[in-house]
Amino acid sequence: MHVIRTVNSKRFSLNGIEYLKNYITHVSGNQLEIFNCYDRADVLLPLTHYNQFMVNGSVYNSASQLQSALADVLYVRTTLGAVAADINQDNIDLVRRLTISAFSMANVLNAINNGPAFTVNEKQSVWFAISVIPSSRRGTKSIYKYKMTGLGKGDYGAPNGSNSPTPLTAANLELVYYSVLDRDLIYQAPSTININLGTINLPLISSVINQRPVNAPLSFDSITERFTVLEATYNGALQRRLWVGGTGKYGQGAQQVTEDDLEVIPEPVSIPTVPTYTQVLNAGPLSNAYAIHYGSLNQNTTGYGTDIKYSNPDGNSIIVEFEDPVATVKRIVPTGAADDYFALRSEINKPVKQINDDDPNVVNGVYALTAEDTNCWLSFNNTITLTVHIPEEVFSAGTLIEGDASGTAQVNFTAAPNVTLQLPTGELSRTAGQYSVFGIKFRSESEALLFGRLELI
Repeated sequence: MHVIRTVNSKRFSLNGIEYLKNYITHVSGNQLEIFNCYDRADVLLPLTHYNQFMVNGSVYNSASQLQSALADVLYVRTTLGAVAADINQDNIDLVRRLTISAFSMANVLNAINNGPAFTVNEKQSVWFAISVIPSSRRGTKSIYKYKMTGLGKGDYGAPNGSNSPTPLTAANLELVYYSVLDRDLIYQAPSTININLGTINLPLISSVINQRPVNAPLSFDSITERFTVLEATYNGALQRRLWVGGTGKYGQGAQQVTEDDLEVIPEPVSIPTVPTYTQVLNAGPLSNAYAIHYGSLNQNTTGYGTDIKYSNPDGNSIIVEFEDPVATVKRIVPTGAADDYFALRSEINKPVKQINDDDPNVVNGVYALTAEDTNCWLSFNNTITLTVHIPEEVFSAGTLIEGDASGTAQVNFTAAPNVTLQLPTGELSRTAGQYSVFGIKFRSESEALLFGRLELI
């Protein structure tokens, strides 16, 4: 993934390296190329699939959308003239194009340090475009692009006269791009020559060329990206070949072509699409696997599944579990100072069940809880003291009953002999006054915890 960001009004960055906004784009199919608007040979990024770009944190669904997003990020007219002098950098980078027959860092450094001499001024950035072409020109071909780092103004390359060039080491090269020279890159290279031989009556393209008059020279030059692609149709099938022979004229009365001079053009390297998190969720948000997020300041994780699990590297966790819902509820975390302690407040979208003095379920001043009460918010609007009784063998572990005492009289709580009613230390089993809120949480079928605004001892 290539990450492009706006640095300021004059610069952008590609994979963390800053550049002047002197670059424009070219779209070919689903691929996009970035090059210097003042030097077409200065290709910052060869043709690359649009799904391999992230621009200011966003990805795009087509090459055209990506091109539109990049327009103002890569280029601005004000980097010309006097403004360019203010930022103390030339508009054109220095690009050195070299070819080696096999890739190794030793071969790369040898090609640079023993290649043509070049001089760098104090304002230039230096790039090396290294083509790896086997000696036979057949087989896998690749392109590496390096940026020179840690060095500046001076002479480089092979000694030339009295100069003493500075040799580069591996520490002075930063790899910013690598690609196999595949079919698409060959077809879309600016200097590629395409020769269509039409329908042929011989199975070998080489035989057809040898019988034809000499036309344009056939060439293979990785430095200038001057390739020759030959196409022909035989028995209804299209054949494509890359010329890998020597540069020259071939045909009737001239040099003759052999099959060794032609190579089947490799298919493009398949680049898998990397979907964004949003695209994954839009495609199917349901999963039985945890979504685990890492903290940016530590290695703590938060896992989201049927519960929420916050863990540290030592294996310690805080787990928030959820009961099977019987109604739609909402929990609100109240705002407060940084050192506040608070209990979660419930805003429950349950139907309100109001119990008055004359409610038929109130018998001799006692209201016995039922299983249906778990689906309601109990609001006791009593004017005389009322007792809420907790029966046995009705509620299972985890059950929560909540409500309020909105009446002017107190609400007392009692439990059956086989049910233990636990109370907070220093509090009684009755509400503290009008509009007191209460909750009963069953820790087991035979044990319940009473909490809320209760009267103190």
